[in-house]
Amino acid sequence: MLITLVGEAQHNGSDVMLENDKRSFHYTYDNDLFAGSDRYYTQGSIAEIRHPALSKWPLSKLLHRIAGGNDMTYCLSFRQDVFTPKSIRNKTLDSTDRPYAGTFFFSQKVISNWFWSKLTKSVDIGCIGPAALGEEMQKFIHKHTGNQEPIGWENQVSNSFAVNLNIWLEQGLYLSKWFDLVMEAGGKGGITNVNGAAGLMIRAGKKAEYFPGLTMPSQQKWECYATVNGTGSYVFHNAVLQGVPWKNSIYVLTRDRLVRFVYKLDAGLTFSVKDVSLTYTQSFLTPEFKGGWHHSWGGCNIVYRF
Repeated sequence: MLITLVGEAQHNGSDVMLENDKRSFHYTYDNDLFAGSDRYYTQGSIAEIRHPALSKWPLSKLLHRIAGGNDMTYCLSFRQDVFTPKSIRNKTLDSTDRPYAGTFFFSQKVISNWFWSKLTKSVDIGCIGPAALGEEMQKFIHKHTGNQEPIGWENQVSNSFAVNLNIWLEQGLYLSKWFDLVMEAGGKGGITNVNGAAGLMIRAGKKAEYFPGLTMPSQQKWECYATVNGTGSYVFHNAVLQGVPWKNSIYVLTRDRLVRFVYKLDAGLTFSVKDVSLTYTQSFLTPEFKGGWHHSWGGCNIVYRF
């Protein structure tokens, strides 16, 4: 199903940035406070390290066999996501709303680069439920920011081990010095998510190349560019809404309440100087369940290349 265009990568100055990205630290923090709300996907954080030494790990070797490439990047990350109903002050269950839920994952990711093409494969291993410490994280942040303590976490989705396989293809359609148009497609399969998605990404501004193999000027000393990314997903299963089949939760949504087609728009601005990049992204998501609301949140990302 995934079709890639394979070619010889031409070496130029911007390859230095691609090489540096193989040895880098990435941290992302999302919170809907940046959009003036406190509901649904309310906060999340990802810490990721990229280093060639990770190629020796068993999961990296497995992912490499799925699809190789001319240029490989190996990643290790930890991720926590927290989800709440639209009101965190209800003392009783609201049967029209979504449940509380938290997830925590250790992930290994391998990025395979070709000419004008990039394939990302990852395996997530972790948990959903109280063991993910979503309740503790939200209460800690609310306590130290002077916000009200959330009520109702005792009704969150039950504990379960979770594992997922994720595949994401990016294919350049039009790439130039100041403008990129990239097609995207992929899917997730596992305990917490089963879905497929496709979309388009636009990058515009002063930027380094996104794919290896382009004939461009030497490495940018600084970057400033905007990114707009739109995707549409078909959702077959979402455990933070439905729970897992083999565990009974106090409250979850039934399958018929899922909205199957969900659309997401991300708009971001990136500024980079030498080995440091800063990005702010605002995300917009259509309702994930019947009777649900549209949702928005902001995210900050920092990258340090070493």
